[in-house]
Amino acid sequence: MLDKLFWLYGGEIGANEHGVAIGNEAVFSKPEFANASTGDGVVLIDLLRLMLERATDRHEAVRVAADLLQTYGQGG
Repeated sequence: MLDKLFWLYGGEIGANEHGVAIGNEAVFSKPEFANASTGDGVVLIDLLRLMLERATDRHEAVRVAADLLQTYGQGG
């Protein structure tokens, strides 16, 4: 289940079949954590969806988020 606007890939809040539930809250990080070289990176609402698609428990959801942010940086 994913609460999202029709034009978004990601979502504001959701839960998956494993009982993992995640909500969205804006957190403004320091510029050095953003992918400054290209301006690209994972946007929070897309990160939420990817965590729900890939994780079977809360610990795995955190690992998914950390891996994606380490690889692609934080965007938008």
